[in-house]
Amino acid sequence: MDYAAKPGVDALDLAFDTDWSKPPARANWEQNGMGVALSASPVSYEAVLGAPLHAIRNGKTTVIEHLELLATAADAAHEGTVHSVHVVDEGPFRTELELEGTLGPEAQHAAAFTLTATTWTTFPYLRLNYQVVNDTAEDLPLASLVLTLTLPEKPHAFRSAGSTEASDTLAFVQKTADSRSVNGVDTDPTETPWIAWEQGAIAIRRFREQFPKRIDANARRIRIDLVAAEGAPVVYTPGEAQTHEIWIALNDDDPAAFAAAVEHPPVLTNPAYFCATGVLGPAYPHAGAAKFPERMAEIYGGKSWEELGQHLGLRHFPDAPYYGGLPSWSNNYYERMLGLWSEWFMSGDRAWFDRALDVCRHLLDVSVTHSDVPGHDWRGGLRGPGENHVSAPWNPTQRTAGLELYHKLTGDPAARDAYLGVAEFVRRTGAGLGGSSVRQHAGPFEAIVTAYWDTRDALWRDVARKHLADARAAMDLRRGVWPDTHGSQVYRGNVPWMDAQIARPMYWWYRMSGDLDAATALVAMADSIVCENSDWETPGAVYGYSHNPHFDMTAVYDPLILPVIFAAHELTGDAFFLNAAIAQWERWKASDTFDSVFNTYWNVPWLMHYLRVHGLMESPAGAEG
Repeated sequence: MDYAAKPGVDALDLAFDTDWSKPPARANWEQNGMGVALSASPVSYEAVLGAPLHAIRNGKTTVIEHLELLATAADAAHEGTVHSVHVVDEGPFRTELELEGTLGPEAQHAAAFTLTATTWTTFPYLRLNYQVVNDTAEDLPLASLVLTLTLPEKPHAFRSAGSTEASDTLAFVQKTADSRSVNGVDTDPTETPWIAWEQGAIAIRRFREQFPKRIDANARRIRIDLVAAEGAPVVYTPGEAQTHEIWIALNDDDPAAFAAAVEHPPVLTNPAYFCATGVLGPAYPHAGAAKFPERMAEIYGGKSWEELGQHLGLRHFPDAPYYGGLPSWSNNYYERMLGLWSEWFMSGDRAWFDRALDVCRHLLDVSVTHSDVPGHDWRGGLRGPGENHVSAPWNPTQRTAGLELYHKLTGDPAARDAYLGVAEFVRRTGAGLGGSSVRQHAGPFEAIVTAYWDTRDALWRDVARKHLADARAAMDLRRGVWPDTHGSQVYRGNVPWMDAQIARPMYWWYRMSGDLDAATALVAMADSIVCENSDWETPGAVYGYSHNPHFDMTAVYDPLILPVIFAAHELTGDAFFLNAAIAQWERWKASDTFDSVFNTYWNVPWLMHYLRVHGLMESPAGAEG
């Protein structure tokens, strides 16, 4: 639901009775042979074939005469040409047009692009989401990606963040995360950037973080270079994308306030409500599990991306090196999207919403394979950890529940296309089938279950059953164990932290479909973890990382594993599982371990649900009641 929350509004009522408040007038649009003319009072513009946008107005005043796209790759200029225009979202408040085209002639283009233009009735703003995809068979060495705005007349002066004086010309350059200049003078590189003139302003989300970037304003032209790479082009491999979010204010509002809202928009969503609705499956806030809020504040409170070990830069923000260091990157190791969203739902801390949003957008661009890759059947798949983000899809990282949540929370249609595309990749390639390790099954199975959760399409139901049957065939059902070697070629046994990866979609699938095979497999795994991975002299002392005695016992993965044991009690009513789970929970609470939110964190909301059900919550240190 889209609506306007204006300053001074301290309550919103949703009522299904007599209409006492008329909504704003719906946007009008008209399609002809050359494109679409849209009027979303006060904003209007024309989106036409060929050049992207013309006659961008605020009321009757033309603020921007036209917009042009141009890229430089392999020392050649490639003009952006629109081949199709269509309305993708039309409501009483928000209207969205999608323009698709190519950089360069369609037959021999350097890349494809999608430019999504969004307007809101009664608001004088235009948002542009500009995604460029290398859909060719060759690497794309992109030296510049320019979006030029031509104004109807020369402004009196341009202003910008970091400069106290207006000027006829303006050069705003972000070379690195810590290097910014305005007209050649160094300025604060962290200040929220903006460019303004008498009738408007421009703000670009994550301008600093996705360096290098540059804006030049001179006479009637504002030239925005989103990939200001100059002599060191940024290379995009086949199937990769990059998305930029540009906002244009078509009035003389305070540009600093406008830019701040673009960079840090309000989030009018109650995370605790989502814990209660089942959108995460069983979930509950963690305020009553003292170790969680205390360690969260200690480890993550007030930390920037840099302080959390993530990298900035056009292609890498906000990712981290994979284990062993660069040039390999983590990509979606290990379901970072769902882990970050989970912490926002459980804590309500806005910082986690922003972190999850950034990670989802990054992975949506560089990890999802957006087009065919020569010699490989990778289309739709999520690339695993590897050199410069472009390794092959890896089964354990085909986990898309976090991407599905991103779609629920933002409405971004690209996200839905992506997680359904991952499911299609799994269906088409049989990813995970016959896998030797449980996590090889877990990622693809979760992708299929997520697609069914969203669509209830019988296609995904049938594929899920096929993957579940294959997973059960890999188990030793006499012991209930999933036999992995995990560093030992002599003994095959449980790797509990991997078992927990498939337990979540198994539980989810059972609750959606009633498939008892999923429930019995989960209970069997829980039984074998407790019986085969525990030190019987010490209740709760589970070897959660491995059955291999080469590895030390660790409690770090307990929050991932515990919901599996609790779920076995839920499904069977057997107190054996409840007692084992409580003992393991007490072991973890007394330990010094705390797994990273960027690693295997996604089962924690499920754990909080069981702690609440069984009265195991407690107040944080120093809290009353």
